[in-house]
Amino acid sequence: MSKSEPSSTPPQTQGKTKSDRLNQGMIGFAFGAISLGIVLLLALGKALEPVENYFQMLIFQMGYESLPTAPELFVVKKDSKTSSKINEDIGRMDYASVIRFLGNGRQAPFPGGGSYRQDLVKLELGCSMENSKPIEFSKMKLSFSSDSISLGTVQTGLGPQPFVSFSDQILSLPTFLRFPPTVNPDFEFSGLPVTSNKSSSSEWWRFFVENLVSLDFKHRFKIKTQDGVINYALSAEKSLPPDFYIPPAAVIGVDFILQGRRGEDDEEKLKILPSALASCEVPVVLAAHTETNKQKIDPLQVITKGLSQQVPEGPESILVTPDPMFLCKPEINLGMINVLKQRGNMVRELPIFLPHPDGKSLFPAFSLAMAALYLDKTNGNRFPGPVWLGLQQELSRILRDQKAGVYSGGIWINGKLIPTDRDGRMLIRFVGSTKKNRFGKRVIPSVSFYEAYDDNYLKQLSIRTGKSEEFNPETVHLNTCSLYSNYGNRICMLGPFEMSDFDMYDTPLSYPTPYRVDDELLMGIEVHANATLNILHGNPFRHASPLIGWILLIPMTLLLGVFLDKLSPVVSTVVTLFAIALSLGFAYFYLHVWGRVMIISPFVFSFFLTWTNATITNYYRKWAQANSTKQMFQRFVSADVVQFMLEHPEFVKPGGQSVELTIFFSDVAG
Repeated sequence: MSKSEPSSTPPQTQGKTKSDRLNQGMIGFAFGAISLGIVLLLALGKALEPVENYFQMLIFQMGYESLPTAPELFVVKKDSKTSSKINEDIGRMDYASVIRFLGNGRQAPFPGGGSYRQDLVKLELGCSMENSKPIEFSKMKLSFSSDSISLGTVQTGLGPQPFVSFSDQILSLPTFLRFPPTVNPDFEFSGLPVTSNKSSSSEWWRFFVENLVSLDFKHRFKIKTQDGVINYALSAEKSLPPDFYIPPAAVIGVDFILQGRRGEDDEEKLKILPSALASCEVPVVLAAHTETNKQKIDPLQVITKGLSQQVPEGPESILVTPDPMFLCKPEINLGMINVLKQRGNMVRELPIFLPHPDGKSLFPAFSLAMAALYLDKTNGNRFPGPVWLGLQQELSRILRDQKAGVYSGGIWINGKLIPTDRDGRMLIRFVGSTKKNRFGKRVIPSVSFYEAYDDNYLKQLSIRTGKSEEFNPETVHLNTCSLYSNYGNRICMLGPFEMSDFDMYDTPLSYPTPYRVDDELLMGIEVHANATLNILHGNPFRHASPLIGWILLIPMTLLLGVFLDKLSPVVSTVVTLFAIALSLGFAYFYLHVWGRVMIISPFVFSFFLTWTNATITNYYRKWAQANSTKQMFQRFVSADVVQFMLEHPEFVKPGGQSVELTIFFSDVAG
């Protein structure tokens, strides 16, 4: 027989009605709104800034890919190594020597001499023991097997297979004629000019024909009996020159404020550096910067004129520039070296233009000025070229827009828009430094100051110090005048690298995370070098848009609050972790694919607070339900039964539980 036990669950615990579920969803929605309010207050108070910095650096370093050595740059380091070699501090004589060296071209001995050969036509026939024989060609691939002619690799059966292969490299002759290549080939040396117009095109063909006639063409015929291969080749041979020409630098940047007369300087010493600058064949950018006007407060003025009159009238900032004697020709320009430091000496952005204290003009940043001059040089334009003139016009436009209150950021240079904020700050995409990163690569090539001394100054140093071997030009110039590593046609940047210069900054490359790229801080000149590369390539990061972040954050947090309030603690934890990982993944994609920064910490904190509220509420509901059940049933059943019901709520069902009872269920008296 069967018996249905009565329900052992009170009405208030017999399942959730539609109204209960709606109320629970509203509670979760409210928790999400509360979390958003707390996070908004934290964000406005900048309490999330340290956490935001960490997540931003982590995302950047996780997706960092080391680039090859930048061919556009050449950093000359004013370092302690040079000071120890010359047994004194680096002075004006040293600066003048480096500027003379970089600002003028020179002949350098070609290493090795001899000749260079390249096969133009090559024919092979014989038998192959390989199952496949790929034949590589410059512009075509042909393979002849015993029974077919096909493109690409010939797939053959096992055993010896007869083959005929033919390859040509005739179309690579222009590249061959450019040999020996330099990092930055120049037409005066051995490179072919760019065919940008009719005149340069005619120069190209003239150069090609003249060099083609000078080649030696040779035949080569070989029979390899052991391999069963007959080889014929027509090759071109070119004699290497005894020396090669290194053109001057494209532009020289000096990251020092060049001061005027000092007490111990005589007239002759005073003229050395201006004379070196005047002799440069290339444009030069000298460092300048603005700083806050630190006028002293006169206590007497405070007493007699009141607090409102305590500061003398004057501009809010002052312009610090080199002495006028160094601005000795139009090709010498100023570049602002101001660096923006965030909390903890962190540098992530640079102002690429700054206003003159009088408010009547804008100055280009050090990196922007060098990039514009370099683009003019590479396009074959003399100073002032169209890129430089266009930059001046663009700065004038920006100044007008700023005064009209319509400037929204960005600056055009050479047809590319460089993104900035309203204050002209560019968010740097750091690519590397002069030191090896965790991938073992140096992205920015560099040499010490003494490696860029000219021959005359090296001779003086060898006599003065008695170290003739250490100042031998042939050994000193190995990294500055070699075939594949020289200063020709590059942006040469002179900057401080001594600890005493106090010009070191923390950057996204050196920020401590598990994916840290550089262990050491970056010098100021390295920061400017990264900014210069960003401008040349047109790929700096774009600033975070708080509006986009909050548009995504608000609905995600509210929905998460509604869902978490209906889930068990374990499931809600998994869902929250997934939501945080999803936001981090989107920020990673947003940064490394689209080049845009997105706020991260509000997502993490908002999701965490929502999960915390939902979890505490969930445990409170369970405690309240268990307490209500215990109070209801402890009047009718034993404590053990109540405890069992609390530990196994799945057995407590509306309508009771249906069971089968037999005769053996009851006691049977004998």
